[in-house]
Amino acid sequence: SAGWPVVYASGDGRGAAVNPANVNTVYALAGGQLFESTAGGASGTFKGPIVSVPTAQFVLDLKNPQNLYVGGGAAGGLMQTMDGGKTWNPFGPSNAQGVNWVAVAPSDSNTVMLMDTEIPRITKNALAGSTTTWTVGLSIGAAAGAGRPQQYVIDPADPTKVYALAGSTAPDPAPLL
Repeated sequence: SAGWPVVYASGDGRGAAVNPANVNTVYALAGGQLFESTAGGASGTFKGPIVSVPTAQFVLDLKNPQNLYVGGGAAGGLMQTMDGGKTWNPFGPSNAQGVNWVAVAPSDSNTVMLMDTEIPRITKNALAGSTTTWTVGLSIGAAAGAGRPQQYVIDPADPTKVYALAGSTAPDPAPLL
């Protein structure tokens, strides 16, 4: 471990986050299950799972850490909580086919983007719950003439800008779109 203490070990380690408003609240996602520690992630303090989904990724809203999103995969399956994990509700467009990435704009809790296979879907009213509306964008890789993007980042200062790191084959560098 080279000086790094193991505080939680299980499953596939799909995500982790620390609540910036309370650093004692730590989340760990493994094997499609989200666990929570209210003791700073100390060994043996993770409770849960607080939610389980078939295929999962996890994101915490840094502006409002009570908002969490977990899920994804072939059938969509994205879940949202706006109360720190006490209650969970389905989230995302009803016709999503394969959510493989989700992000919350650092400057705007209402702006959430997800990738449905290669198609971006964006909402500006994520906190509306079941009445959230979605806008479908163009395939980023196809629009830029690049490979399938592997990672996306919403600009922290301007939630209308998204950066994508396109896939590449060595030795060519992956383009930033």
